[in-house]
Parts: sequence; structure tokens; C-alpha cells
Amino acid sequence: MIFHITTEAMINRATFYYHFEDIYDLLEKVLLEVLLINLNGKLYENSMLNKDSIIKLFIAVTEFQGPYPTAAIAVTKIQLHVLFVNRLRKSYDMLVREKGEEEEGLPIIAAVLSWGIYGASIE
Repeated sequence: MIFHITTEAMINRATFYYHFEDIYDLLEKVLLEVLLINLNGKLYENSMLNKDSIIKLFIAVTEFQGPYPTAAIAVTKIQLHVLFVNRLRKSYDMLVREKGEEEEGLPIIAAVLSWGIYGASIE
């Protein structure tokens, strides 16, 4: 399989392995790139988490899951969690930090949100 990929791409096998561990690593990186393209176009218009941004995120994830249901599971879960942690941290910085409160719960909130979006998109 690697031979076919490297031949089609007109690169040496050593070049392939310089950039990717194996074919599954390539697949994960390609899927991540597709997901990020979907999310950038539809979600990053708003700087805060709100109803509209969550709906756009849900639609983007659902559209992404359609063509890649099995292969996209890990990529989707990880990327959603990272996205929510970053968005929550941004919102937290703007709204709460001046009160001196800690941000310990943000990863837990991000996990709940990401699993909720992911689970709903599967259904």
C-alpha cells in the first residue's frame, strides 16, 4: 500500500516515512486536516462560545462524520476537546479572570461539551 501511495505521489519511501509513521498516521493527519478545514470555515467566525457557534460546530462535525464515520472517531474526539478547552479558556480570560477564580474545571467542561457534540453527531 505504501508503495502505491509513494508511487502516485512521486516521492521516495524514505520521504514518506520521514513525515509519517505509517499509513494510519497519514490517514489520521489527513482526517484532522479535513476536520480543521470544516471547523475553521464554520466555527471560528465567533470568538465566544454561544448557541450559534455550538450549532455550527455540531453541523460541521456531523457533516465530517458522514463520509468518515469509523476512521474519524479519535480525531474528532481529540480535536473537539482541544477546541473547547481553547474556547473556554478564551471566554474565561475575558469574563472571570479578573475575579481571581481558578480555571481548574475547564478541561472537565470541555470534555462534557465535546462528548455531547460527538455523541449527538453520531446519533
